[in-house]
Amino acid sequence: VYKRQACGSAVTALTACGLLDQAGATYRLQRDVQADGNCFVVKGDDITLDLGGFTVRWSSPDKSDWYYAVLNHPGWAGVPEAWRGGGDRFRVTHGALVQVSSGDACKDADVNRPVGEGTGTATNAVYLRGCDDCTVDHLTITIGCHDTTAIRVRGGDNARVHHNVIHNGVQTLTDRHFPGETSIWLEDPGGEAQVRDNEILGGPHLGIKSEGTRATRIEIARNRIAHEERYVNGYAIGAGADRMEIYANVIEPTSGRGVHITGDHIVFRDNRLRIKERAVIDHLGGETIPGTWLPAHGVKIEGGHDLKIHGNHVVAEQPSDQYGPPSPLNLDSPESAGDIEIYDNTFVATTALDPATGDTGYG
Repeated sequence: VYKRQACGSAVTALTACGLLDQAGATYRLQRDVQADGNCFVVKGDDITLDLGGFTVRWSSPDKSDWYYAVLNHPGWAGVPEAWRGGGDRFRVTHGALVQVSSGDACKDADVNRPVGEGTGTATNAVYLRGCDDCTVDHLTITIGCHDTTAIRVRGGDNARVHHNVIHNGVQTLTDRHFPGETSIWLEDPGGEAQVRDNEILGGPHLGIKSEGTRATRIEIARNRIAHEERYVNGYAIGAGADRMEIYANVIEPTSGRGVHITGDHIVFRDNRLRIKERAVIDHLGGETIPGTWLPAHGVKIEGGHDLKIHGNHVVAEQPSDQYGPPSPLNLDSPESAGDIEIYDNTFVATTALDPATGDTGYG
């Protein structure tokens, strides 16, 4: 349910990036725009940003944080007063967001950079913080710098993220533990959150991630996720929040894992997964280790209580005998989990054959 403009209400035309501070207004972009830094920042409630089918290009000019195509944030110390604001019932819709290179901001391929070195670890295409009843829909988002997340929703209630296409060209991460990299990230959402009917193409780590305990229901539905794992534990879906219903998703990565379930009260049903691994990068004890060979995980349960896993079709492929055995269903740390029902699924593991020995390499 979206807030509609009353008949005859004014639409504010946009021809450049800037502050959106007219509460209740609909802003409509009139042409392509570009910013070397932040583009649109929201300050007020009930604002709609209609991109009108045009393209917003933005960059991180000095490889530091706080650069966004669209920012809705209540403000924090250290940023200009003009960029502080935030607001509820915000919607951004119908257009394209493209991250572009500025100087060497997107060119440094060093994966050993420590966090906090000014590498753009908080750069997002859309960042909504503390925003209730906010919507991100019908966008095409292209990202390609270090650690960038396409859509990040932090806190707030009743978030809706739907009908977006994300082209994720990120190749390197500062650290997979933090900040990691996610195409759609719901941090501790409240109320009823939705992530549905999105298409995610590429991405070196996580496709959709959520964590937290506040939500009454989180719906992850009818998304197509085709990520390309480059770092350990590159799952299509990180289900770390409580009270999630994950259904009718199609997960077919170039390489990468399926779903990692660690939250409570989760239903994972009627999903289709075909997954396989590749040699990836690990961060162990602060050391970056390339070329780590891993087994393919389809549905991995690691902790969690009151889980229902049913109606899924999962194929896990072992690309060669250098990998560990594929596990379309992986039950890890069962002593920390409970009340799990797994029924009416199809789990298939295909293994590589060593032509010299006839060994499948299953282990």
